[in-house]
Amino acid sequence: MKFNRILLSLVLSLSAGFANASDDAASLYATYEQKLSSNDLNGAYEALAQRRETDKDNLQYIYDEASFLMEYSDDKSDAFALLEEALKTAEKKQDKYWLPRLNELKAGALFFLGDYEEAYETGRKALSFFKGDEKDEELSDISQLMVGICTALNRHDEAVKYGLQSLDIRRTTAEENSQKVASSLSALSLSYLRSGDIEKAEDAIGESEKIYEKLGIAEPSFFQNKASIAFEKKDYASAQKLFSKAFELSENQSGNASTVISVLKSLSVCAQRQNNTDEASSYIEKAVSVASSAYGKEHPAMASVLNEKGLFEHSCGQYAKAMDTFADALGIYDKAYGERSQQSHDVLLSMYRCACDIVVNDDEAALKKAKDFMSDKFFTLETEDCSPVFLLAFGEWKMNSAACLFDYIPTVIDNNVDVLLSSDGSTVQKVQSSQLGTFNVSMQRDKARHDELLKLME
Repeated sequence: MKFNRILLSLVLSLSAGFANASDDAASLYATYEQKLSSNDLNGAYEALAQRRETDKDNLQYIYDEASFLMEYSDDKSDAFALLEEALKTAEKKQDKYWLPRLNELKAGALFFLGDYEEAYETGRKALSFFKGDEKDEELSDISQLMVGICTALNRHDEAVKYGLQSLDIRRTTAEENSQKVASSLSALSLSYLRSGDIEKAEDAIGESEKIYEKLGIAEPSFFQNKASIAFEKKDYASAQKLFSKAFELSENQSGNASTVISVLKSLSVCAQRQNNTDEASSYIEKAVSVASSAYGKEHPAMASVLNEKGLFEHSCGQYAKAMDTFADALGIYDKAYGERSQQSHDVLLSMYRCACDIVVNDDEAALKKAKDFMSDKFFTLETEDCSPVFLLAFGEWKMNSAACLFDYIPTVIDNNVDVLLSSDGSTVQKVQSSQLGTFNVSMQRDKARHDELLKLME
């Protein structure tokens, strides 16, 4: 029976009176173990939920339930909600045992939900309860989690640091040929790869492989990481075989939708690099189907997959389709995180580049979509010393032109070009690009402001 969020919402509505008076916490936990051993995930979860109802402030009960959701439920939102409440209780009691453990689970939930910055801060909070030199299994688990979070944030040197810390502890607290040591080595290989040290990456994945082979364990993440190394070496055929193995191992595992989607996206890229466009498209469509089934059509995870689909369509020159797909992703992100979220901003940039290519390639069929998209967009420029100002022109670039601002700036920044700015939206000032120093450009949406700024350049 599939374990999904629809059933969870029913189970979560149980009241304490649902359980028979004779069902105490111990018997409910025994029921949970029996149901889990027979692969009845819904029954196992129902037992945990009923046990928590017998003592709603019991942190062990909440931790067990949240851990179950993290492992077996595709959507980690339910686990996150439980952990938020549990942390309030733990913080009120200043419970030093549960605070790091609950914060670790919360960081993991945030990571799966795509909020990497908040996951990083929560993970750091979990680590703050340790001095840093303890040979503690919990510390190694948190450090291992931080490897993935830092990798997602492109903080690869920091990921290596946490990976080495986790590996050192696990080699002390567990057997050398244990699954946890193999897992640490596998994760560390990806951190080395992302930091540019492919030799260390290959050494780490090789050590990990020997342990997994001795244990007789086929771990999907291992094959993903080994595939990533092959991909970096441009051995796309080998990478595709390894990613396919990871997909085969994870496709039918409960609570593994995010891994399946990640592998499918990697398979699509491998196929693209081998000029197998139809195959690449099939992988992307499969990822969309998995996301829709696991999360629903309005979930941020769905938006992430749609954004990947839009990028694929853009790369294939299917500009009109890409703009529509990006628009669907943007709508989900706007609703989930707000119009000023980083997720929405990233999609806007993808749409902007696509709109520019529509103009550059004279795609008459898609031109209206490009014009409609640019009809309310404008840019702001922010330096370290100044408040944000409206960016009107940068070198040859002007608002609504075909050249893509974010790809164009690096090619002209060293040429000391003219930059037109407006601090108030009514007057214009000209400066040399050399005077700006370090700056960031962001994209905004406001039809009235767009029209006002456009008049300044007439």
